[in-house]
Amino acid sequence: MRFVHTASRALPRWWLAFLMLGLSAIGSVRAADDDYPALLAKANGLLKDGKLDDAFKAANAAIALDDKRFEAYFLAGVVARQQGRDNLAKTFLATALDLAPEGKKAKIQQFMAVSVVTAVPTTAPPATTPPAPPLAPEAQRKLDILMVIIQDADSADSPDKRKELLGEFLEKSAPFLKEHPGQANIWVLRAVAAVELERERSAKRAGQKLQELGYGNSQDEKIRKVMAMLDRKGWLIPPTPPVAKTGEWPESGKPFENTLGMKFVPVPGTGVLFSIWDTRVQDYQAFVQATSTEWPDPGFPQGPTHPAVNVSWLNAKKFCEWLTEKEQQAGRLGPDQEYRLATDAEWSVAVGLPAESGSAPAENDTNIPGVYPWGTQWPPPNGSGNYADVTYYNKFRDKIGHSDNQYIKNYIDGFSETSPVGSFQANRFAIFDIDGNVWQWCEDWHDQKHSARVIRGASFKSNAGAIMIGSYRSFLDPVAEADDCGFRLVIVPEENSDGANGLNNIPYHERELAQDFIKYLMSMNWASGPRTVCFKSPTEFEVQQSTFGITSTAGHFTINEIHPASATSGTLVGYWAGNIQQGNQVVTVGESGLRLFTYNYLAKLR
Repeated sequence: MRFVHTASRALPRWWLAFLMLGLSAIGSVRAADDDYPALLAKANGLLKDGKLDDAFKAANAAIALDDKRFEAYFLAGVVARQQGRDNLAKTFLATALDLAPEGKKAKIQQFMAVSVVTAVPTTAPPATTPPAPPLAPEAQRKLDILMVIIQDADSADSPDKRKELLGEFLEKSAPFLKEHPGQANIWVLRAVAAVELERERSAKRAGQKLQELGYGNSQDEKIRKVMAMLDRKGWLIPPTPPVAKTGEWPESGKPFENTLGMKFVPVPGTGVLFSIWDTRVQDYQAFVQATSTEWPDPGFPQGPTHPAVNVSWLNAKKFCEWLTEKEQQAGRLGPDQEYRLATDAEWSVAVGLPAESGSAPAENDTNIPGVYPWGTQWPPPNGSGNYADVTYYNKFRDKIGHSDNQYIKNYIDGFSETSPVGSFQANRFAIFDIDGNVWQWCEDWHDQKHSARVIRGASFKSNAGAIMIGSYRSFLDPVAEADDCGFRLVIVPEENSDGANGLNNIPYHERELAQDFIKYLMSMNWASGPRTVCFKSPTEFEVQQSTFGITSTAGHFTINEIHPASATSGTLVGYWAGNIQQGNQVVTVGESGLRLFTYNYLAKLR
């Protein structure tokens, strides 16, 4: 398999060898020939021409055609040996030896002996890694699917497609490994895929599991390289000791309250639980006292329920690590769960934005103009949040200047500095102060320069509409401390929740359904008359000519009501290539936004 790619973090050529380690061969590519001897001849010819990847595919196709004959296994082993994939070659050759008639075994044994001498020094210590437990047929089928995904990623024709397939592998391998945690080869693959996709949590967990399975001191050069990759990024951490459960652990989709009294709620489309408040003074004070961390005074009075400010990104991350360890030791957080900052994409979902397509937060900056957390009007209605209002101006005008552009004229929220968390109305996800009061650190680098971290959400000093729209991104040096910048936590309750990335967090079968649905909507002639969108089931839909619900102007359409046959009707409004409206909140979207909007509705049918 080729693995030459233009992606910035392309995986090494020995990627697929890991997937095959200890596994039976699977024919991922079925040649046009359907005759076993013809496939063998084709593989031989390709081998002689030096086309090793194609020869390997042809040999696998022959195995898929007849897996009871030894020749194709032997040939696949020969090719794998020439590709330098020694463990894979041993697997094929051992199978060939088992299937071969007595008269042919000597030749295979001779080839295997030569391979061992040339590939492994005679002083090499014996392998200490226990073999993976055998799989039942259904589990083997799931493993086969994982291999096909990796092979597709290996031959992807674009970096974006490759990333999508690697993400699919991480998504689908997580539940497989919950049922079969001893499959070390899949943990290795998860580690390599997670490193390429910058999925820190998945990479750390894979490294931990490999150590638990005995791979920490593996003599296999390739596995050592994987462990070195993790170690270099600071992602190789010791296995987590067993946790005694003393209370309820966080669960996806369910509210949760921790030992500090911090409350968390689910936000659909993110896979995480969001703190309903910015981290409070009383929360951060517990960390400061436990760790003797220095914490500068902001220069104005704050109560215990005000948001903690003057906290750098680095110290916010240290708080996450401290709280994770504290909660795990208390039995209130599972060994695979953690606290962290929200990703930029997760924050966008929490503020009500549709899926965004940029590869870095800077590319999505201000991409949805005129849409604020409270709606589309400017200035904001009084009491929308803690911004630079009349109260702020009256206190600081001698310092900031006597000018109307230093505050939001005629806007009143009643606070000149920070306000207690929860002082204003929560958004539709029950999250308070997602915008205003203080800026909030996110996990991400702002851009590809990796010199500053993203902050979102504006603060009590913000007065300009341009920086108060939901899609605005600002940034600070990770060591910077500001008196109007704090942070908000999320809980990662599941193994594969590394951060929302638009459609990438949607289960694949539902994503495909949503995409098909959108294509179907696009194909309709909305100008010819109104339509009613009807869901027969979570996997079937149809658009019917109707006198109810749909209007159309200048190529746009409006879905006034969606009728699922098996669920209560819900009123949602969508404008193609224009806006999505939910209640009083309007969000401008393109095709990907409407897909996510559609998915969120489909999720209600489950």
